[in-house]
Amino acid sequence: MQILNPWKNSCLLIQTSTRPIGLGLMVFALLYLPCLATMAVLKRETDSRKWFGAVFAYTSILAWVGAYLAVHIGRALGLG
Repeated sequence: MQILNPWKNSCLLIQTSTRPIGLGLMVFALLYLPCLATMAVLKRETDSRKWFGAVFAYTSILAWVGAYLAVHIGRALGLG
């Protein structure tokens, strides 16, 4: 029986990560859904699934677009 080592390919991740990818990850984390508790309060206060869905969709799309732009602008500037 072979035991799987989750750290076996961790060096590969470090080798393939670049500064623009790190920048994109930071932008995504900053723009994505604030936290589940915030969304629960939003749903409870507005008593609407539409607002919950709209805020979830808006923050998700904004985070993906922001991360995409950050990575590509970083690459265009020659950061990695």
